[in-house]
Amino acid sequence: MAMGNLAQRAATAAVLVPVIVLALFIDPSPWSILAIATVAGALAHDELLRMSLPLSAHDRMRGLRAITVACGSAMVVLSMVHTPGAVIGPVLTVAAILLAIVLLGRKHALPEAGRHMAACYASLLYVPCSSRCGRRSRAPYRTVSAGSSSPWPSPSSRTPSLTSSAASSADTSSTPP
Repeated sequence: MAMGNLAQRAATAAVLVPVIVLALFIDPSPWSILAIATVAGALAHDELLRMSLPLSAHDRMRGLRAITVACGSAMVVLSMVHTPGAVIGPVLTVAAILLAIVLLGRKHALPEAGRHMAACYASLLYVPCSSRCGRRSRAPYRTVSAGSSSPWPSPSSRTPSLTSSAASSADTSSTPP
């Protein structure tokens, strides 16, 4: 019996919802969710590469897949710690250099090196971007206040108060130059 689209989506979500809830109860910091996102991203990279690269019994392309998964995981982790726009360019540059070195080192697969490079680079562009397709922007939390040991600000410090900014602008407008 074929499942409907909604039933398939619910079954897929039912697998990971307990893992995410358990991670939140064990470690309520964002680092547990980052670890889950990194593992999920690594599995997604490997799955996409297994579908797009011509794997055979004697050539599993483990090095090529490992470099791509490592660069994709670095992109996920560094995007969480730093501003995503500042991370993606350098990571993609390093990934292109490492992938070129690995591909040029595989002399038996040089005729297909361009197609393999395209598949790996497409994986690096597609997997992290597809996980963020619903977000417009993401505010980075990079600063740590002097008295805090956590890099994550409290919820009250994330949203600026409109009354305090209006009061400060009113104070500056009433003072003579």
